[in-house]
Amino acid sequence: YHKSEMRKMSTIFTKQILEQEEDLRLMKQGWYIQEQELTFLEVVGSGASSEVRRGRWAPIDGDVAIKVMNPQIDAPEDPQELFSIDEVSFMQRMRHPRLVLFLGAGVRIWNEVPQLLVVTQFMPLGSLEKLLENASVGKVVLSSRDRIRFACDIAEGMEYLHN
Repeated sequence: YHKSEMRKMSTIFTKQILEQEEDLRLMKQGWYIQEQELTFLEVVGSGASSEVRRGRWAPIDGDVAIKVMNPQIDAPEDPQELFSIDEVSFMQRMRHPRLVLFLGAGVRIWNEVPQLLVVTQFMPLGSLEKLLENASVGKVVLSSRDRIRFACDIAEGMEYLHN
């Protein structure tokens, strides 16, 4: 190759890389949910590092689940940094009928400390764990067919996650 051809190729590659970076930036903005778009309702679950609330998200006609992480001093407020967090990055890539659908993420400031928000599809019957727990103590009746279907669904989701 001549130097002029090398320069042309270098310019073309640089332009393509910049276009891809811009596409990625725009895609991440599409996942960003602003706190003002959310209505927080009752707590439906909690753990050591977060609580999950039933809520509403303005663009959707229906309920969503809002996972509110415990306040973190180092939580990012910049939408670009938000999507480098492991949990958010992982959930963005997961699309399967046996997994809750990731809708987006955002940050809210609570007592001057940022909290990560992860918004997913809402499951009106609650977690599978809670359903099975209720079945084991007789609060819910599950047929053998239901139990087998749940086991197959779980196996299908786990297979997807581990491959």
